[in-house]
Amino acid sequence: MEGFSKYPEATHYDTVHKRAVKIFDDTLDYAKNTVRAEIMSGKDKGLFTIVNLDNLTDLNNTKMVAEGGDVPAGAEFDSQAPWNQDSSVEIKNYMMDDEDQQFKITLSNNEFVEVDYIDVIEDYWKSNPGSFEKDLAEFGELDDRMDQSVIEKLKNEGHDFESSLESILRQRGLI
Repeated sequence: MEGFSKYPEATHYDTVHKRAVKIFDDTLDYAKNTVRAEIMSGKDKGLFTIVNLDNLTDLNNTKMVAEGGDVPAGAEFDSQAPWNQDSSVEIKNYMMDDEDQQFKITLSNNEFVEVDYIDVIEDYWKSNPGSFEKDLAEFGELDDRMDQSVIEKLKNEGHDFESSLESILRQRGLI
């Protein structure tokens, strides 16, 4: 996929038709395994097409590699080089605010987000069949006191809150 730096708008490479394409995420059809895309290279440049997802290679991970001549030769092997660093956002730290019943989260890009206790509890219940019924029997009605009690129980059991928070933030498109 050498030379695709001259197609900066391209997001993927169609391996069957040998061309750069820009896909439209909102047109993903998993049932048909297709996506709508604009052709970014070749004689059909500017036209739109439907591409099979199995035929696509993501260019975002390769755009900054030395193949395009954008960085020094051999730079793709330097794991400490900025162009080889993972730019994904992660949870830097979090704190629990019992008064607001929220997790206060600082992300690696220094953004601040909040996740309600109930969202973490629901994530736990979905991941652990039967836990909702147990918690309901143990703590009573569905209310703020129950939320606080379940969070406290999970904390005492050593629950991995960061994993739950990552899952929730990923669903929200924040990481």
